[in-house]
Amino acid sequence: WITLLKRVIEDPTLGLVAKTQFLQNTPSILWKGDPIIESACATGRFLELFNGAHRNTVFPAEGALVADITVGSMMGATASLEAALAGCRSIMINPHGWRGAHKELFSNANLVFETLDEAISAIKEFRSGSLHQANLGDWTPIIHHFDPYRDGQAGWRTRDLLDELLACTPSEG
Repeated sequence: WITLLKRVIEDPTLGLVAKTQFLQNTPSILWKGDPIIESACATGRFLELFNGAHRNTVFPAEGALVADITVGSMMGATASLEAALAGCRSIMINPHGWRGAHKELFSNANLVFETLDEAISAIKEFRSGSLHQANLGDWTPIIHHFDPYRDGQAGWRTRDLLDELLACTPSEG
């Protein structure tokens, strides 16, 4: 967080929206009174999204709606997936070399970086128009493995399923 907050302070073209899973991990709580937090807040380009007493009830997609790119953790990649499903570029950091079930799949897209510094470097290249990073955070090549529909009809499918379930008699299950 501190690295990202320093970048927001130094670069007037950057903004940062923080959305943590748990309240205690929110930057202003982790580093309460820290001058870096206070300086980042003073820019007007640092926002923390949090609702709830312990666990954050703000969805990752809500933060993604105001972002050009999201940065998440490979451990718990569902937040990055949710951001991608909302139409936002989304990358992940994997500093501990975690080998999840989708590691090979992720290697087919420009999504995972070992360190935050590598991710920031890729974002800088992307922002400068580098063709090498043109596909940064683009889940298009693999997203169909996670959501085969992507047709805007999820509500109708859910309704059909509920209608089917409610039409069953108790003996039909």
